[in-house]
Amino acid sequence: MKFEPRKESVEENIGFGNLARLVEKAIRQSESPFISEKKIISAEVGYDGPIWDQAGGKNYLRSALEWKRAFQSLPEANFNLCKVSQLSPTEVLVKWNCTWIPPSVLGFAAFGRVLPGIEIRMVDILHRAMFPVTGFTWKKLAYLLKCLSKGFLPVPYAVIEGVTKLEFDKIEDADWEEAWGKADKEDASSGPKSRAFQKYAFESEEMLQRRQNFQDKYDEVSNMVIDKVFDALSETPENSATSENVPLSSVDHGKYRLVRHSEDLSLLDLVRSSRLQNRRIAMDLLSFLDSRKPPSLDVYQWDNIVRERCDLSFVPGMGPLDIDGLDPEAQSSLLESSGAVITFASIIVLVLGVGFARIYFQQLGQEAALREVLSEM
Repeated sequence: MKFEPRKESVEENIGFGNLARLVEKAIRQSESPFISEKKIISAEVGYDGPIWDQAGGKNYLRSALEWKRAFQSLPEANFNLCKVSQLSPTEVLVKWNCTWIPPSVLGFAAFGRVLPGIEIRMVDILHRAMFPVTGFTWKKLAYLLKCLSKGFLPVPYAVIEGVTKLEFDKIEDADWEEAWGKADKEDASSGPKSRAFQKYAFESEEMLQRRQNFQDKYDEVSNMVIDKVFDALSETPENSATSENVPLSSVDHGKYRLVRHSEDLSLLDLVRSSRLQNRRIAMDLLSFLDSRKPPSLDVYQWDNIVRERCDLSFVPGMGPLDIDGLDPEAQSSLLESSGAVITFASIIVLVLGVGFARIYFQQLGQEAALREVLSEM
């Protein structure tokens, strides 16, 4: 089931001029907030993300493809282009959102789809971002039964809204090809040597060198194949759905290339100001950020960056000592009670320990006195 989230009119806000229409077509083709057409991307393009920055056209294309695949792995993931506006002859503003069904409500949605005569309705809960999640109430149950009586089941889906600013610069074809050629050479020279081997006990230096040379050649060929795949994926303008009058692979309107991609998420404004209070929406944000792991980082490195730059410990239920189903007051009282119990138990253990130690030493003294008496006899 494909559902349509809230959208703004694209046709009325595409802007004036070919650049905005080119961006709109490129983003629709890539099905992500990124441009995957290599011919309109500078080799030195910079990416300023919500919590991560990087530079270089190679990194940009690889990250865009990796992030797209990671996001599409989420249940019923969908990217929606909301608005494209041209701010200046070289700047374009893009508003978009990403939606998916969180794993926590997948079972609920599956249950509704098997009910006869019941329609699944996806609902947006972003308006509840500044309100804490509450537990079960009879009012919620009454509302659910009312919806079922009307023939539909409301299922809250995840929504992440973002704003992207794309900055272009006029770069001639010769300069563009030279810059990309230089980037390809640097990538080829630095990539294959990333993996090194340890020398086995039975292995000579010559055998180790041969094994290392073979692995370097293998990595070099692998990188070349990957680059070819990226180039092939970024040069397929046939799948475009709109703006047929603007050829995506050509930039005859000025040879403008993307030099900076700046991106921000609306929920991060609430995080920075500590106004985000809804735990479910906070979990949706973390799921989206998990899909944005850069290819150059491992899972643990990215997790540390997310925790550092998107600290959600202030959200009720997201702290390390928070317990599901309890409000903050109940949690604090439970922790205080637990602390009192632990303190009382510690005192009892200490008293019993002192008592047992005293009895033990008394027995030792009696045995020593008995030995002295027996030795004198």
